[in-house]
Amino acid sequence: MVDIRLDDRGPEVAALQVLVNRYLRATRIVVDGAYGPDTASAVDDVKRRAGITDGGARVEAATWSALTSVTPVSVISANDIYDTRHDQFTPPELRGSGWIATSGMSGGVGQVVEDILERTRVLGPIALLRFFGHGAPGLMGVTGGTGTMRGSGGETIYRDEEGHELEASQRPDPHWGQPVRGDHVRDQTTISRESYTLIEPVLARLRGAFAPYGSVELHGCRVGLGNEGRRLLTSLADTLRVPASAALGRQSFGLNTALRFEGSVRTAFPNGGDLRSWTQQFR
Repeated sequence: MVDIRLDDRGPEVAALQVLVNRYLRATRIVVDGAYGPDTASAVDDVKRRAGITDGGARVEAATWSALTSVTPVSVISANDIYDTRHDQFTPPELRGSGWIATSGMSGGVGQVVEDILERTRVLGPIALLRFFGHGAPGLMGVTGGTGTMRGSGGETIYRDEEGHELEASQRPDPHWGQPVRGDHVRDQTTISRESYTLIEPVLARLRGAFAPYGSVELHGCRVGLGNEGRRLLTSLADTLRVPASAALGRQSFGLNTALRFEGSVRTAFPNGGDLRSWTQQFR
């Protein structure tokens, strides 16, 4: 469900700190989004009271469940299983009540938003919303790969607006280039710069679904990279009014990696803020 460790820094740590203070019924730690010694000490106190005897300073499913027993909030993970490996390799920690599996012919981003809202009605407001799937700079696949088709060798096949395959000279590097405007825009199967004008009103329906300390993470490869990644995250943070994070490098998907970003991460905050200014509201 979550995997937060000592020395982590970001919006998810701020959410943890808020929940820890509420669990302990005291302002034990300053909410600053940095998992340092004071937060570790408070987490240890939570574990002791909840009878959790392992894990050290790491916050995993058992600790998170204890925290949310006092403050009911949800962690929701939308996984694009158009690539069947994203279904086969899903770790057990993700397969729970907050798990949403999507694929082709599922209604695109609009259907996923409906599924997310339905989960929040049962589980409570969102502390963390994660999207898993393939990605590229400024693009997160939500249902149907990256909004393109994939060949038998695993390569990406890029298509134009009419659905015709593009020649190699017409398309970007399939390993990390930006998929061109095509069927993923028309079918609204991605959260991307190309499709953003169309999907922004749909995404805006999620604004009221987040806890004040909630955030969203895009776990596709290189989604946050470059100007396109920065612009997408900025747009998403302003639309949802919560921090939005994405990786700058390649991401794998498996038991030891699905719950955390791998490598460097870029985060955008609403209204052009930063972690320090955003966490001020929780102090």
